[in-house]
Amino acid sequence: MKEKVVLAYSGGLDTTAVIPWLKENYDYDVVCCCVNVGQGNEIDGLQERAKLSGAEKLYILDVVDEFCDEYVAPCVQANATYENEYLLGTSMARPLIAKKLVEIARKEGAVAVCHGATGKGNDQVRFELAFKALAPDLKIIAPWRCNETWNMKSREDEIEYCKKHGINLPFSSVDNSYSRDRNLWHISHEGLELEDPSQAPNYDHLLVLGVSPEKAPDVATEISISFEKGIPVALNGKEMKYSEIVTELNKIGGANGIGIVDIVENRVVGMKSRGVYETPGGTILMEAHDQLEELVLALGSAFVGAGNVLTGSTGGGSGSRTGGGIAGSQSTGGHTAHGGGSGNLDKALTGDLIHRYALFLFCSSLCSFLSCSKAKGTLPNP
Repeated sequence: MKEKVVLAYSGGLDTTAVIPWLKENYDYDVVCCCVNVGQGNEIDGLQERAKLSGAEKLYILDVVDEFCDEYVAPCVQANATYENEYLLGTSMARPLIAKKLVEIARKEGAVAVCHGATGKGNDQVRFELAFKALAPDLKIIAPWRCNETWNMKSREDEIEYCKKHGINLPFSSVDNSYSRDRNLWHISHEGLELEDPSQAPNYDHLLVLGVSPEKAPDVATEISISFEKGIPVALNGKEMKYSEIVTELNKIGGANGIGIVDIVENRVVGMKSRGVYETPGGTILMEAHDQLEELVLALGSAFVGAGNVLTGSTGGGSGSRTGGGIAGSQSTGGHTAHGGGSGNLDKALTGDLIHRYALFLFCSSLCSFLSCSKAKGTLPNP
């Protein structure tokens, strides 16, 4: 019986080409795993595609509620933002995806896990630190860093490689689309005109979740969000799951041109990267949580006490956290706040220490990862 590898599978050209590459270079049986964190119709047809590409099996795991309840919610409570603008859409999802891959690897008795992240971005670090933390015994395969065996440098190369291995799928050799990552919280866009900092984004071609502020209706959209202990529990008076609230806010925010961020950010590997992020529902939630803290927190406090509830209105139309954010007036009428923020200084200090310690652990782990990877030859020398 052959050994098994579990592949993080999206169904795109890159991870489809990885399947025959793994079989050819490692003689593994390939078990694919697609973790559904809210990427919509991107998972349609994956079973057939994985089978045609030579996979032994495909798992599709629906973890949308777990993603919202266990990963999104704490980040909103912490007001977690990277470089003042990025609301961590991809960052929040990767540890959960890695966790599920490890679970499938244990179930299948696999000896390795594989991801399709390139050697230039943050995802390789996110995935591999999670793998090393959860399953240090599993071998990690990163094809894009395997320079001796992964010789594909373009879409044309990958399509030709697939054809040589009997995989004839309708992939276009012309890359006229952006590189995207989508989940329930956001969608990111990279590539094409975004590679040139002097060029404005082509929003007519780019946007998926909504419209640009210029095309948003010039009318107010009034909503109310109810919180309990910092967690949203109802939208416009209707109780909903976290994932349902985000879904509805995505529709409202998208229609009003909310939550579009065009940013040049620093990657952990030392490069800069430009991306456009759409986070319509997340932007509304973060703004509402900010208002909640204004209402209930005492001076110097950083954490919301138990029992806080907020309802209120947010004007709609065009406006901006990014040029396309929450617009019009933000009404203070109708806000009701219960529970106190006083007496939370100890919590704030404790939380600050926790954040500092978490940052220290992350940096230490990252340094260890980079050092070990370079020593093992899995990272190119600078």
